[in-house]
Amino acid sequence: MGVVSNFFYPRWELFIMNMNKTLQKGTRFNETLVKQEMFKNVEEPFTFDRSLFPTEPSGEIKISI
Repeated sequence: MGVVSNFFYPRWELFIMNMNKTLQKGTRFNETLVKQEMFKNVEEPFTFDRSLFPTEPSGEIKISI
């Protein structure tokens, strides 16, 4: 839980989902519509979310050399 899983992941998920739709349908990518959808469904709710997020990192980090 944090900014990556609650903000960045949903934004990328929405972007990729819309990109895939346009590729499957053979239509143009509507950047304006996607930005509006992103603001309404991800950015604005995140701004008003009053959840407490951890201040220390958690999870596993894998580094390749």
